[in-house]
Amino acid sequence: MKNIDKKLDELVEHVTKSNPEMGGMPMCPFARIGLDKGEVEFVKHGKNTLVVAEGYIKNYPPHKKLVLCVTDSKEFTSKQLDEFCEKWQDFAIKQDLYLYPSHPDDSEGYIAGLTHGNPGLAMILIQTLSDLNQKATWLQNKTNYYSYWDKGYYDRIVGERLKHDKDLTKPNRI
Repeated sequence: MKNIDKKLDELVEHVTKSNPEMGGMPMCPFARIGLDKGEVEFVKHGKNTLVVAEGYIKNYPPHKKLVLCVTDSKEFTSKQLDEFCEKWQDFAIKQDLYLYPSHPDDSEGYIAGLTHGNPGLAMILIQTLSDLNQKATWLQNKTNYYSYWDKGYYDRIVGERLKHDKDLTKPNRI
């Protein structure tokens, strides 16, 4: 697990640091706040990662905004993670959750020419859908964050998720 912890530290550093290529914004603008507030949980279960992720989808902790179910990338392929998310996405959405797979073999995922920063982890990211959509709407309306995204990547990540937004008119809770 020490190797996984080291890789998680690298990931957190990558997504929270200021990037000149993005006008000084971090890769994940709300990551540091969520980590500091205890709204993010890292779950490490090796070969059982997908089973554990399923459990979190079915019984999500109410005080969390993001749960990352992680293991070494050698445990699962990018295709296996994609298939898991496809299988559980509709159920997750009904629970006000959204699933993202992340694997270093995913060649897409560049923002302002920067890699997504996955340092060798197979991950299922489980996020609260309404909170995620509110934050994305705030970023869209108040910053130029998404101007750094390739259109195809934006459509795949944000556009697809926003199709499931129940009410974009709710006030932001940020």
